[in-house]
Amino acid sequence: MRNPPPEIMRELFSSPDLYFWKLIETQAHFARMSRKHFNQTIFSDNRLNARSKHTVAVDLSTLLEAIQKSPIDPPRLSYIFHVAHCGSTLLARALDLPSKNLVHREPAVLRQLSVLAIQNNWRDAPPDAFQHLLRLTLAMLGKCYVKDSPIIVKANVPVNYLQKNLLSENPNSQGLLLYSSFENYALTLLRTEKHQTWAKNIVRMYKQLISSKTGLTESELDSLTPVQNIACLWAIQLSMFNECASEHESVRTLDSEQFFSDPKSVLVESFKFFEQDIDLDVIEQIINSSLFSHHAKSTSRQYSNATRIEERDELRRTFAAQLADSLEWLLPIAEKLKIPNKLAKPLLGESPELIHAGNIELPSKKRISLLTDPGNSSSFLCIYKENTGQSLNDVSDELIIDGFKKYGVVLFKGFDYDKDSFAHFTQRFCERSAINPGRNREMIDEEYNIQTVNLGEVAFPLHPELSRKPWRPDVCFFNCESAPGEGGETTICDGVKVVESLDSATLNSLQSQPLRYDSLLTSEEAQNWLGTSNPGIELLNNPPKTCPFQLGIVDGKIIKSYITPALRKTMFSDELAFNNFTLFARFQNKSYVYPSFADGTQLSDELLNKIKTISDSLTLAIRWEVGDLIMLDNTRYLHGRNRILDKAERRIMTHFGYLKFAEIPIEETEMPWRTGDSAFF
Repeated sequence: MRNPPPEIMRELFSSPDLYFWKLIETQAHFARMSRKHFNQTIFSDNRLNARSKHTVAVDLSTLLEAIQKSPIDPPRLSYIFHVAHCGSTLLARALDLPSKNLVHREPAVLRQLSVLAIQNNWRDAPPDAFQHLLRLTLAMLGKCYVKDSPIIVKANVPVNYLQKNLLSENPNSQGLLLYSSFENYALTLLRTEKHQTWAKNIVRMYKQLISSKTGLTESELDSLTPVQNIACLWAIQLSMFNECASEHESVRTLDSEQFFSDPKSVLVESFKFFEQDIDLDVIEQIINSSLFSHHAKSTSRQYSNATRIEERDELRRTFAAQLADSLEWLLPIAEKLKIPNKLAKPLLGESPELIHAGNIELPSKKRISLLTDPGNSSSFLCIYKENTGQSLNDVSDELIIDGFKKYGVVLFKGFDYDKDSFAHFTQRFCERSAINPGRNREMIDEEYNIQTVNLGEVAFPLHPELSRKPWRPDVCFFNCESAPGEGGETTICDGVKVVESLDSATLNSLQSQPLRYDSLLTSEEAQNWLGTSNPGIELLNNPPKTCPFQLGIVDGKIIKSYITPALRKTMFSDELAFNNFTLFARFQNKSYVYPSFADGTQLSDELLNKIKTISDSLTLAIRWEVGDLIMLDNTRYLHGRNRILDKAERRIMTHFGYLKFAEIPIEETEMPWRTGDSAFF
């Protein structure tokens, strides 16, 4: 239809009953709909449940001319972007309230435009003609039944390519990014050849983008195994999600497991995010309806979250080998794509890890570079027991030391330990050790300073071990005797990556002056550092060179001050690391004065909150298994822990040592913790 009657043109631009369905050559085809038919439509492609089989076909040029003559402001649309097979259909159907909003589920025309943009590489600089067509499409999707009510568009996988373009059209638009961890995604798509073929076809569609970002050639992409195709598809989509979450404030991220396990909380937060008023009893009705007891796509099939978990566990057993192979292939690709350990801006709670390496049983190998924070190029060496007879004595010092210097973390898995073998292992690399005198620790072996970690149950913020003391150890060893069933993960964060992520204002604040740790000098400490338990003023003003403190008298009491940079070079590089006690002091101890800046001023909440947000996004939670042993560079990495649900289950041995292969800072070479001249540590 070249020149539709005026009444048809008015209806095309005002009524959602004429739905812009798809493009066929040079014509836009509109389907006859009603609010009831929208609600009954699970997918708006060829499966559209229209009122009539007959469409209204209008020349595209006519519509574009009309919208150019009478421009329409880009509508405020709310989007659900997703990686597919992650509960998006269920979520979109659960959010569909016929009297309160309008939900479009995978509009065919939006997919057509996205495929066109992918084929022509139009993501960053689309031509004007494409922009006009995109704006026409959005104007048509922006028609609603209830004025000013939310319009939610559940996109499909190709539309992820245009996430940033769509959200930029109206600054008030919102985007919910729904995804799955790699393991869950891979298991879902490995289950049938049909799903594997689908993944392969989408990778082919995205091949230009994938090649430009990863360096994989077209022939390499064509030769991927089925599980590698799935890994590649997951990675490129998570890369786009990460970019979108970083650049758009009006975006939230949601892991599918959070939705499946707690649909009520997710629906509450989703309606709130999309600014949809709804009573809690309505949400209860939705959750208790057949929608959550039947498959979202195959509605006649009974299906529940328990069924899904049973199927996933069976798939995990079936595809264990493929998962292991795919993980090894995925990690360097994820690094190139700068995929973080966790996505930022979670809709609720804390985002889970994207790559659960600990859940995937890797084949026996002497070593594997295991990426833990691919978005920031951080990886660590993981050494696996190769056979029943192998012990840690069979793993060369060279391999361990080289890996430690390069990565800052070495994880040993599958080896057998007890107190004596753990102590023997630490002595291979350390010439002396320190103890943590904190409360609630058990001393296991006084000769070798083997202690437990703190035996409480609270979570601990990130910190280096004993960083508030001049004799901070070089290395922390953690060895799992008993693993908790849930919770209690040890968290680690690369302090170098924290510094790289700081803005210039925060960096300047931390470099403007050093930190100051003030505390009373006890008589025992005075005897140790000054040779007398009752020092005079002259000795306080001129302490021995081996005393690491500044000393003074305040209110008649002797105060020792440890002054040290907030950012320090790591032992094995010239890179600066955020590696101090400030996060633990503020967020655990609630202290504003220990430490302070050197001039006595406090570190502001704004400064530390900003650093905490950055470090949280770079943090990996390591799920303990019995026998796991971690060797951690204490000059580079911070560590902490998640809350322990049953402290009786968790028992971790520690050793804090000074390395035989340490590259000692010149100011420490004569200090007693390096020379062994003092028994104070």
